[in-house]
Amino acid sequence: MKQWFILLLLAGLFSVSCTPKKDAHNHDDHSGHNHGEDAHDDHSGHDHGEITSAKFTTWTNKAEYFIEFNPLAKGQKNKVVIHLNDVDQFKPIPKGELFVYLKQGNEKIASAASPIKSKGVTSPQITPKASGKADLWIIISTPAFKDTAIFKNLSVAKDAHDAAHISYPNKDPESDITYLKEEAWLVDFATKPVSSKKMGELIHSSGYIRPATTDITTITAKRDGIVHFTKKNVTTGTAVRSNELLFSIAGEGILEDDLSMNFQKSKSNFDRCQADVQRKEKLLEDKIIGEKEYRIALNEFEVAKADFDNIQALYKKGAKRHLSKAPHAGSIAQLMVTEGQFVEAGAPLATVLKSSKLQVDIDVAPKYQQLLPQLHTATFINPNSEKTYTLEELNGKILSYGRMINHEGNYLPVFFEINNHPDLLPGTLLEAYLQTKPTQSILAVPRTSILEEMGSYVVFVQVGGESFEKRVVSLGKTDGVLVEILDGVQLGERVVTKGVNRVKLASMASDAPAHGHVH
Repeated sequence: MKQWFILLLLAGLFSVSCTPKKDAHNHDDHSGHNHGEDAHDDHSGHDHGEITSAKFTTWTNKAEYFIEFNPLAKGQKNKVVIHLNDVDQFKPIPKGELFVYLKQGNEKIASAASPIKSKGVTSPQITPKASGKADLWIIISTPAFKDTAIFKNLSVAKDAHDAAHISYPNKDPESDITYLKEEAWLVDFATKPVSSKKMGELIHSSGYIRPATTDITTITAKRDGIVHFTKKNVTTGTAVRSNELLFSIAGEGILEDDLSMNFQKSKSNFDRCQADVQRKEKLLEDKIIGEKEYRIALNEFEVAKADFDNIQALYKKGAKRHLSKAPHAGSIAQLMVTEGQFVEAGAPLATVLKSSKLQVDIDVAPKYQQLLPQLHTATFINPNSEKTYTLEELNGKILSYGRMINHEGNYLPVFFEINNHPDLLPGTLLEAYLQTKPTQSILAVPRTSILEEMGSYVVFVQVGGESFEKRVVSLGKTDGVLVEILDGVQLGERVVTKGVNRVKLASMASDAPAHGHVH
């Protein structure tokens, strides 16, 4: 046993003596090193640690620029990975030309050009020819627009060794939540700055949609008879064209409804009324009767004449039926007859709804009656789709409001007229936020930015191109589109407005390894 121990000890001493010693101060020639895209690998022989790439983000009114590069050094080639995001669509800029300049004052100390081949991403390489502070200019030219972004006061080291010790205080802050651009571009994602908005007094209520009274017309029967449908498959909701033939009404087998007999009756009534009005006209001239009695006779004559003219037109054509047409283009709002049904003259056959206007009736509690004359706008939410519509988006207007309380529901009605919309069908119940003229400035974010978590409300703030922070916020009033933020975010900070749940999922993966685009 003792011999085995001695042998193991000798083997260990031999291995230690054969291991070469590292000289921390023995620097190799740097001329053979690549300090660009693999700069952090080239320093493995030094004891100043791994080089970490720096990330920067800035926004213009057209694009978001998210860039990443290893520390800059004079004379060293460096790859700059640039993600270009369209801030209107929040999708990658598909193609274009990009120019990069590193400038000290008016002097360019590095430049490069790179086409945007991969959607939204390009990686030009620059080689600074001087050290010190410099501004990085990025100029893009796309088929849709041109734009410029500037990253100020970036440090350029004297050499690759000093580059390892450079810090960039204005780089994107470190964050526990990382959501990659490549992931955001695949979904419906957006951010917006926290803004200052003016908001008035608000009334939260509900109501429903119905056809506008000016946009609905009733088709009536012009004679007694049996109804026949001339348009196939007519039901409630059927689309119709202006003057399209819908019904015919004929007096088939109805003796008293014979057109010739009706013509004779109508003509006899017309002749009688005409003779009566002529007689009373002379009596009026002789002041035997008064003006009132003459007017009654004249009115009866005008009614008889209108009826006779209608019957006479049909009689001259030899018509045995009456044809009913759509008064205008639209759809059948209500069908009131069936095939083969007997109707009398004047009976409603159907109502036709134009496709242009709708009316919204909102029920308001009486305690808000003092605010009703001051109403300025409104927001409507369709609970079926959770979509929000402003009065301005629907080209709507306030028609009127009730001056009398409805005792059945104990409310005051407010009436709006809006443009027809495919998502807003008559009969749909709506949630509504009515607002007086805006007067008070508030900090606000879109309603879609806010998540509720265990009784608290949170938003996700974008602090860098792929870095986010979760913030607990205090909420104030809302108009259905925007929500007042009392505490938790600052003016100008960007919050996630679409894809909030995606960022929440990313926040739950905080233990994932850090990701970088520069390798």
